[in-house]
Amino acid sequence: MDDDSYMDSFELSIQIQTLKQRVQEYMIEEAMAEMQKAESAEAIAKHNEIAISKDASYLDKFEAVMTGLLANTDLASLGELDDESEEKPTDDY
Repeated sequence: MDDDSYMDSFELSIQIQTLKQRVQEYMIEEAMAEMQKAESAEAIAKHNEIAISKDASYLDKFEAVMTGLLANTDLASLGELDDESEEKPTDDY
């Protein structure tokens, strides 16, 4: 093996290693984002369950709503209300 082919092989192996590392970092970032999304959804569901539960005490509801407002996890600040539900008129007025 001559020096040029050895250098080319070495450079290619470095590039391959760099690409592998980038892929692993990307996979870790995606997994962390997915975990954070799942934890956020779980917290929101728990908050909403307490806030609208008929069995929860007033203090529990108040605490859930205020905590949600302070953490920006209340429904109004999240903007996750269904567009369909906003478009449908209700007869509850």
